[in-house]
Amino acid sequence: NALSRDGIRTVVAYPLLDARPESLSGSAAEVVGADLSLDSPRSIRAAVELVRREHVRAVWLVDRPVVSPAYALLHGAGVRRVVVHDHSSGARRVRHGLRGLAKRLATRLPWASADAVIAVSDYVGERQRTAGGVPADRIHVVPNPVSVPGTVRPRGEVRAALGLRPGRRLVAAAGRLTVEKGFADLLAAADSLPDDVDVLVFGDGPERARLEEQRAGLRTG
Repeated sequence: NALSRDGIRTVVAYPLLDARPESLSGSAAEVVGADLSLDSPRSIRAAVELVRREHVRAVWLVDRPVVSPAYALLHGAGVRRVVVHDHSSGARRVRHGLRGLAKRLATRLPWASADAVIAVSDYVGERQRTAGGVPADRIHVVPNPVSVPGTVRPRGEVRAALGLRPGRRLVAAAGRLTVEKGFADLLAAADSLPDDVDVLVFGDGPERARLEEQRAGLRTG
């Protein structure tokens, strides 16, 4: 909405689109169905057509490579800036020698590399600099925003809504349920905690079913 107030149109592309995503509720952004993964000739062609049709001048890509020949095609179609938003987790191997040099040179190729990289944490930003070879002046750390409620519910009310008994200690963790987040390790440690400690996990993701199965096998069930 801030962009629309400045007269800037925002178009958000989803590969599969049945209805307007709930996450865009109240937003002035326009939604289109298009595969912009840029991992196939068909996807690249769709992206170029969208750029030309909608007169796109800036492209924001989520968790895409910093270097891609597709970016040169986007620039050729009229894009002025390609921004890659990296919020992926996990370590990356730091390349040395000729491979490391080649990676650093690739990230400096005009048009074929992202004009800016948005990292969601200092760790991700440093990983882009060291393992990714991205120049430091192109990396910008912008943590994920958190919506703060206007009113804070009383602690007892929240605990009751979550089914937590009063007087018990609580260990809580929130995040996307993926292997590298370590939620399986947290659940494995739960059985070693004192009996008056509850473990609460908030999140969703590809590991949810396996984590629920692991939870069912814990001492507390």
